[in-house]
Amino acid sequence: MATAYTAVSNARLERNRILYQENTGLVDTALGVKKYIKSVYGAASPEYNQIKGIKFKNYKD
Repeated sequence: MATAYTAVSNARLERNRILYQENTGLVDTALGVKKYIKSVYGAASPEYNQIKGIKFKNYKD
């Protein structure tokens, strides 16, 4: 039981690192891409309209 818990806990820590690490995590990268597309194409563009509804949220401890 303790071995399974340790494996799950380690997997969650790694997942959180991949998704939420400051500046290099998936969420920060995706938010940066959305901001870039908005700045290049404009807020009313079809390119931005395709992605503006995708929600990304940073995890807080």
